[in-house]
Amino acid sequence: MKDVKGLTWLYGMKLHLSMNWPTSLSAAGGSVLVLVAIVSVLFLNVWWFLDSPPHQPNVIFLGAGEGADGTAMHAKVDPIFPVPVDPSEEDAPVVPVEANQTSPSVKLLNDVPVEPIPDVRAVPAEVNRTSQVTRESPLSPQPLSETCDLSEGEWIPDPSPPLYTNETCPYIQLSQNCLKNGRPDRDYLQWRWKPFGCELPPFIAARFLKLMRGKKMVFIGDSLARNHMQALLCALTQVEDPVNLFSDPKDKQYKWFFSSYNFTLTNLWSPFLVNYTVEGDIYNLYLDVPEKIWVSELAQYDVAVISTGYWYYRKSLYHTNSKIVGASPNSGLNATRVEILSTMRSVLSNVLMHLTTVYRGVTIFRTITVDHFEHGSWSNGGLCNRTSPFSHRHGDDSLPPFPWMNSEISKVQKQEVDKAMTSMSDSSRLKMINVTYSSYLRPDGHPGPYRIQQLNEPANDCLHWCMPGPIDMWNQLVYHTLQGIFG
Repeated sequence: MKDVKGLTWLYGMKLHLSMNWPTSLSAAGGSVLVLVAIVSVLFLNVWWFLDSPPHQPNVIFLGAGEGADGTAMHAKVDPIFPVPVDPSEEDAPVVPVEANQTSPSVKLLNDVPVEPIPDVRAVPAEVNRTSQVTRESPLSPQPLSETCDLSEGEWIPDPSPPLYTNETCPYIQLSQNCLKNGRPDRDYLQWRWKPFGCELPPFIAARFLKLMRGKKMVFIGDSLARNHMQALLCALTQVEDPVNLFSDPKDKQYKWFFSSYNFTLTNLWSPFLVNYTVEGDIYNLYLDVPEKIWVSELAQYDVAVISTGYWYYRKSLYHTNSKIVGASPNSGLNATRVEILSTMRSVLSNVLMHLTTVYRGVTIFRTITVDHFEHGSWSNGGLCNRTSPFSHRHGDDSLPPFPWMNSEISKVQKQEVDKAMTSMSDSSRLKMINVTYSSYLRPDGHPGPYRIQQLNEPANDCLHWCMPGPIDMWNQLVYHTLQGIFG
């Protein structure tokens, strides 16, 4: 239509020139004038084209994802505000979004935020599970680089809903089910970890399951390892309900199977990572013998996430080569006093040697976390009633001291992992996720009094983590680490 209009104008101009100009001039300058007219027409056609809005498709496809059934699906992007939608949340085929419509999860930059209508159940609307679309940042984050330290950063406000709630995951350990246990505040759910200098990608359950298709994964450690595994279990349950293959009556060990992905998720109880026996209140630790319970099963797993820490504060007697070599400072025993840091170093050296020389899978070592007991400890009335993270925004002087022992244990753990990596021909099989500092900044993330108190346990739990809560960030780190290996 634009070309026809331009040509019609040109013919009209030629007729006008031939009818109105004197014969003496047209003979001499007609050719020049016609050339000027043609150039004018070309200019007007270019102007007409540039001034018209280009055609835009209603839907932009960023790539292929995978639904819960394992079939490939395209990711949808709204043309007004391009926030990718997790295809695992959609059971129906992809429906194009009209150009003049806004999807339910879109937030307009210059208008009141438009929130999806929540599924009102046992918890307030703001913490009910909605599509994981809101876990995707609408801005293009700075890509991660090898030089970005994910362990250093800050917690920043995030209005996104949690990955799951007590209503959408039935597998939360009862004592960590803070919402069900009546915790009244919700602000502790509205933060995300922002490393200095880069963005940590969100955890997307469907993509994690796709990454781990046909694999087996085990968490090895104490109750915090179980806490970590259950946070991952709850996130994955939003895609598919797993089959429980084994549950320990003492709530220490579990095994789950996601049949659509042929993925097995397990946790094994091994609080010291080495063999131990108990005599009264004294633990006999065999520092050079990795514990049989996980050594005997490790070969069947593709990924092992291991951790240890707080059990080393218990009264202990230490053995090496079947001989007593010392005791913990608090043991009260007539034996050589051996500090926790030395014990930890010895244990990790032996455990990591086994993992790097015998085990052929991928090992992810998680560093020690941080408790937040105030006005006491686990055993003498400590409590935690803070409702927001510690922040640098008021200056470093406003932060309470970083617990020295946790900091030093974390350093020892890092040093031993680094040393083990240097001895490996393929160091990609050993990784570390450092959660010590990020945990220190979250005094608001513990159950506190909102727990089910067991016999001989304190009224306040300021060590384990609410689910959902800050612990879900640990699985972002796991996901990012495994993407670099299996992705």
